[in-house]
Amino acid sequence: MEESMTLCNMVVEHGTKNGVVQTDSITYMYLEEAIYIQSFRGANATLNVVLPQRTVERWVPPSQNMIILNFDGAVFNDTQAIGIGEW
Repeated sequence: MEESMTLCNMVVEHGTKNGVVQTDSITYMYLEEAIYIQSFRGANATLNVVLPQRTVERWVPPSQNMIILNFDGAVFNDTQAIGIGEW
C-alpha cells in the first residue's frame, strides 16, 4: 500500500487529473475498516464533545530588508541525536 500511496502522491504533485493504481489486500482491508470508522465518528457525534476553537494563522510577508528562513528539525530518541536542516 505504501507504494500505491507514493504513486498517488506523485500523480497529484504532477498536476494530472487521473491516476490508476492496482488494488491489493491492504486496500480492501482499509475500505472494510472505513465502515467502522464511520460508525465510531457517528457514536462520538452523539456525545456532544466541545472541541477548543482553533486560531488560523495567516502568513505575513517579511518587512523590507528582512528575509525568512525555514528549518526542519528532528530528534532521534533511539540514538540520542538531533538534526537540523535548511528547507
